[in-house]
Amino acid sequence: MKKILTEKEEIFDKAQEYETNWWVRHIKNELKPTSRDWMVGYQDHVGRGHIARFGLNADNRFWTLNPPCIDGSIMDLGSGIVSFFEGKEMDVIAVEPSLGRLKKHFPELVVIGQSRNVFYHAGEIYDYRHNAVENVWCCNMLDHTPDWVAILDIEIPRVLKENGRLFLSVDCRNGNVKMDAGHLTAFSPGLLSRHLEKNFVRIWSSPARKGVDFYRWDYIGVAKSAGI
Repeated sequence: MKKILTEKEEIFDKAQEYETNWWVRHIKNELKPTSRDWMVGYQDHVGRGHIARFGLNADNRFWTLNPPCIDGSIMDLGSGIVSFFEGKEMDVIAVEPSLGRLKKHFPELVVIGQSRNVFYHAGEIYDYRHNAVENVWCCNMLDHTPDWVAILDIEIPRVLKENGRLFLSVDCRNGNVKMDAGHLTAFSPGLLSRHLEKNFVRIWSSPARKGVDFYRWDYIGVAKSAGI
């Protein structure tokens, strides 16, 4: 049993180390931000591209009716250094396990605690109570998560309130694509749907794609029950 726990801890540590190293390379070699406000603006720009696929309109504040609207508080899983939702008109919990490590590299960029409308948490979704938020945003996070089954099957449904919504975005890959150190699972819409249908009613999802090595698959679902 001790050996299994040790191996699990090592996998989690490697996943966090990969995420930390990716952000360090990305910031130092590509972004070279002049300030945290610059980083907030950059993440807003990147976030618009991700969020627009779910139907957010041009001013980045209100959601269209199809897909449906985001209403209330939101948990941003795997937010990275800055949440896409910082500065928006919603209450946000940004959960990023690597924040503590990143704080050592970028003390002027990384916030742990409150910033504007976002509370940044250097930990896991496991730390939060049942029925914590109305929405969960999980964008390009499951790919890098060793415990994705527990996150998708148990933890996300647990923290959502009654009729809470999940906004999920995952890189899907065909069976011939070699996985790298940061992408731990070869996802497909079929695999994801088998897990999602246990606890969510599908509202909308983007179509599966054939003949490509990998693509982004987006999904919106409403929880069947609160805080299971």
